[in-house]
Amino acid sequence: MINLLLDYAEKLGTKIVVSLGGYVTDEGLGVYGAAYPEEMLDEMGAYGVKKLTGGYVTGAAGVVVGLAKIRGIKSICLLGTTPGSLPDARAAMMVLSVLEQWLGVKTDISELVEMDEMIRESTKPKEVKTQEVEEKKEEGVPYHT
Repeated sequence: MINLLLDYAEKLGTKIVVSLGGYVTDEGLGVYGAAYPEEMLDEMGAYGVKKLTGGYVTGAAGVVVGLAKIRGIKSICLLGTTPGSLPDARAAMMVLSVLEQWLGVKTDISELVEMDEMIRESTKPKEVKTQEVEEKKEEGVPYHT
């Protein structure tokens, strides 16, 4: 499938192929990159992209860069840091921010902002008010801690 995509990109005369993904880490927020040729990452440093060192990029995001290299097509993979346990709208927003700056375009991220808020709200630890617990105990409703 990726080869078909690259065939089409070549047919259109595409100069650079970009793939996007996530980078599971607990090192904090950021965007990492891998590219062919590697010198492309020097330019991307101006947008806060850190060079991915060691290891390899898995999945379609990595395969795109590898197959593009074989064909001699410039390519870059941008990876937003994520804990990896849930969908991560914040990682997507970081990557889109880099793309916006690099390409000089603006994207509508309002749905991503909503998704991020929804995920954060659903994963926020729930606080049980002591008074509510005491009232339930008094009502005879079993409560176990």
